[in-house]
Amino acid sequence: MSTAHSHQAKRILLMLNHIQAHLDADVRPADLADVACLSLHHFHRTFSGMIGESVMAHVRRLQPERLKTILRCPTTRAELSP
Repeated sequence: MSTAHSHQAKRILLMLNHIQAHLDADVRPADLADVACLSLHHFHRTFSGMIGESVMAHVRRLQPERLKTILRCPTTRAELSP
């Protein structure tokens, strides 16, 4: 793997972690691109090329999965109750 490709892979991994940590918030591609220090266009192209789906498709797929996990876990449900 080239150094540039390795650097991009690290940035995308950072973004995947950031997305996971902020699934409950409004995740916007422009904000993610800023965090990754990439232009929006380059971020979209790099993310899609490495992950195989757009960033928003990825977020939309993960959000229901996270909700299912929360609903299956009694302790997490109890923490969410007022």
